[in-house]
Amino acid sequence: MSPTIALPEGAPHSALERMTPPALALISLFAIGRAISPQEFGAATLALAFVRLLRLPIERLFHDALVQRKELDASHVHTAFTLTLALALALCAGCRWLGSMLATVWQQELLGSVLSFMSLSLVGTGASRVLASLVRRRGELRTLGLCSLGSAIGSTAIGLAVLVQGGGVYSLVVQEVSMTWLGTLIIWLLPHERPRVRLQLRSARELMRFRAPLHSRVKLSDVAGYASMLLAGAWLGNAGAGLFGLALRSSEALRQLFGRASLAAATVSARWTPLIPTCVFLALAASSDLIALAFGERWSDVGNYFRVIALVYAAFPLVIARGLPRRDRG
Repeated sequence: MSPTIALPEGAPHSALERMTPPALALISLFAIGRAISPQEFGAATLALAFVRLLRLPIERLFHDALVQRKELDASHVHTAFTLTLALALALCAGCRWLGSMLATVWQQELLGSVLSFMSLSLVGTGASRVLASLVRRRGELRTLGLCSLGSAIGSTAIGLAVLVQGGGVYSLVVQEVSMTWLGTLIIWLLPHERPRVRLQLRSARELMRFRAPLHSRVKLSDVAGYASMLLAGAWLGNAGAGLFGLALRSSEALRQLFGRASLAAATVSARWTPLIPTCVFLALAASSDLIALAFGERWSDVGNYFRVIALVYAAFPLVIARGLPRRDRG
């Protein structure tokens, strides 16, 4: 008999909230895959991976200090906001410069244009991270979840509207930028004191010197995922990066959706639930008709990437399942 995890009261409602973003991500992937080519999707995927890689230092610059430091006054908050926003503006300017270089020097006009526009999301991240850290410091995690939910719903609607109007690959760009800025707008509209652009060197030194007892470090899986996308683009080109990116993003959305859907039940089978996404990936890898139905005829070659992902996902759930203890019978 498989072990089960009893969920606390109210967990199904929270699980349904967490299921919405990956479900919306799948819907947008199905729609956008039918409208753009693998080359266009690859350009957007590479730009997105590069921008999200640069977003990590913006998100983590003062996160630990703002969340865990015992003494935190207004000067610390204003200084952290000023430096975080300055870093975001600098990285955005660097992305736009790189985008112009890609378009003029390396003859990658589409990639350069997409990267230049998508870099605007870095500024939105810089404008919201300090407030998000303060909300986390107060333990209002539900508020952060609702901000994420609202930005996911709004950005998906905006992206699909741009797609219907013939925006093509720029629907992905608009969706990413609007997701960041909608989340920023929501968190700024919450009833709390807002930081200002002020810099105090003493407060900056104190924040920089802070070492949290429990570091919430950047996940290596995030860095590895973004780096793998960039390597795929350098090795396979835009078309190959598009195929790999579609397989990776849709498989990640499916994994999150099935994992969070299991939380909506009263009990969750901890032994065999992780195998469900693997079965879906294997079905996608084996059936070209299923891929054509989901994404369109032009994506028939994506099945090869689903096979690799299915093998990777199959290994870890089996190891986890074998390691789980069995319940005593009788």
